[in-house]
Amino acid sequence: MEREIEKPGKIETKKARKASGGKNAWMHTILKVYEPADRPTALTSPSCVAELIKNILASEGESSEQEHVWVLGLDGKNKLKMLQLASLGGLSFASVDPRVIFRALLLNACTGFAVVHNHPSNDPTPSQEDVELCERIRKGAELLGYRMLDFLIIGNDGLFLSFAEVGYL
Repeated sequence: MEREIEKPGKIETKKARKASGGKNAWMHTILKVYEPADRPTALTSPSCVAELIKNILASEGESSEQEHVWVLGLDGKNKLKMLQLASLGGLSFASVDPRVIFRALLLNACTGFAVVHNHPSNDPTPSQEDVELCERIRKGAELLGYRMLDFLIIGNDGLFLSFAEVGYL
């Protein structure tokens, strides 16, 4: 039975930083990390995950003309621990390094995760590149002992495709 997503409260933005050289040298990355201000949100279905990402894109005024790739880090009870924009791409692709995904999961002590990205064309049909990316991430998750719960593709008008639901995962 599907239930509504609990409201995560205010989602605060903080800039991720990365060491780049000497002990006082810091470089801002283009990544954004979002943390629930109150308590983690239980994500109970692919539609909950898709709705969360659509709401974030809308609240930030993010362009639906670019592909965004998000990683949602979860605890053992599928409660949201971390939400990170892993890549911001172009009109028809986004380059994603799986190491960015796994680094975020490791640093936030997550046990499971889902990956979500949008298709600006509004067609959630996966491309061959989507299928290959999902497989690379799944293999990495298996090696590192993570539960990869889903890989979702969302459109602008509420359409989405869950790799877990259609058997790709």
